[in-house]
Amino acid sequence: MFVKNNRAIGRMGGPILEELAAETGEVAWIIVEEHGKAVYLDKAMGERAVQTHASVGGRARLHHLATGKLILAYLSEERVEEIIDRHGLPKLTPNTITDPNKLRAELDRIREEGIALNNKETVDGVRAIGAPVLGQETIHGAISVSGPANRLTVDRCHEEIKPTLLEAANELELKLQYPQN
Repeated sequence: MFVKNNRAIGRMGGPILEELAAETGEVAWIIVEEHGKAVYLDKAMGERAVQTHASVGGRARLHHLATGKLILAYLSEERVEEIIDRHGLPKLTPNTITDPNKLRAELDRIREEGIALNNKETVDGVRAIGAPVLGQETIHGAISVSGPANRLTVDRCHEEIKPTLLEAANELELKLQYPQN
């Protein structure tokens, strides 16, 4: 909870996550980067949400999470190399990106599209879609929606979840940029 309480994104994101989870019916997360790893800062559970291995305060490598790949996409190339060198790109499922060149190509695509997918890369059978929470010249973190891959299809991610997710990310960006006193 220390990290959450000391980051504005954690303090301000709760209501936005709750709304995102309610609208999608799935689990919604806020993730930040600390020491080259993802930190699960906060979550909200929709009515059909499935709990996986992740928990608030938990840490994971960045390369296999939708939110983690978003964070990597907005870091400098030098910082990305440093994180890869320090933490590696281990395989968690057959879909996990483990090749640095493939990861760089994925990060380029993410910057172009503004969203990222975790296509069963962390847990087989679970898919997630994430959006960055950007500030001036920096990434504060990322938010995501995750759920069973049979329910959270690639089409549903792009057609239904993406607009809702981008709206939530934009709202959080504005709250961070213009906090109410």
